[in-house]
Amino acid sequence: MSKHLFCLRDCGLVESRPRGRASVYSLTHPETLDELFAAAEKLLDLTGEAVSLCVNYGAATLPGRPG
Repeated sequence: MSKHLFCLRDCGLVESRPRGRASVYSLTHPETLDELFAAAEKLLDLTGEAVSLCVNYGAATLPGRPG
């Protein structure tokens, strides 16, 4: 997880601030979050059923789950 957050920070998508021994991350442009969620909702509306039925990525193919 840390490597992913470092990458996002280096790309300028998130910023971090220390809190004790941990770091707290936040979006650098939180005002765009509503647009991001709207785009994700639109994409799921268009493809959500296809994604959930996909034999490659559906729940049935996850380790430890029957399928």
